[in-house]
Amino acid sequence: MMKSGKSEIQREARRMGLRVKGNFLIALHTADVVSGIAVDAPPSSIYLWTFVLPTYDDLSFLHMSFGHRVATCAGSGRCFSEAYEVYSRKMLGVASAKDLVAYLDAESIQGDNGMWVRIISHVRAGDLPSAEAALRILSSMPMHKETQRKLGMLNASLGDGGLSAAQAVLEGWERNSATLFDG
Repeated sequence: MMKSGKSEIQREARRMGLRVKGNFLIALHTADVVSGIAVDAPPSSIYLWTFVLPTYDDLSFLHMSFGHRVATCAGSGRCFSEAYEVYSRKMLGVASAKDLVAYLDAESIQGDNGMWVRIISHVRAGDLPSAEAALRILSSMPMHKETQRKLGMLNASLGDGGLSAAQAVLEGWERNSATLFDG
């Protein structure tokens, strides 16, 4: 029963013009941001979450780290449309690197991943002073090894060639991550 519910949600998403990538229903894909609704379907129910990710991060999978659960589908025929209304109000306007930082700040999203995305978003937008301020905050926090790895690469590029070199690193990550969003 849950599988047919998930299929119905995906069909409705397609009818509304969203692109389906597995459990992720992509509503917006700009040069800087990809966002939409994710379907979490454990055996007991179906939950819909918003998600928003920078296109310029070194991603190996799509995730919901910066979203919120917006619907529980328990027989509601309007489950997806209700979730999409919430997504539209909260996230559809998040289209640029600067918008993403504003969203993270408005939602009080912290932690090493939240600070990491602030840093790379400031670099993407060409705002090195703001990136350095976020880096000082991140440096005082415990960090996941993957965040440390990416930060090391970004710092090396900043040291070797400044802002333009760091932006080139982000462009390379964007090319590598594109397969997650496209197609």
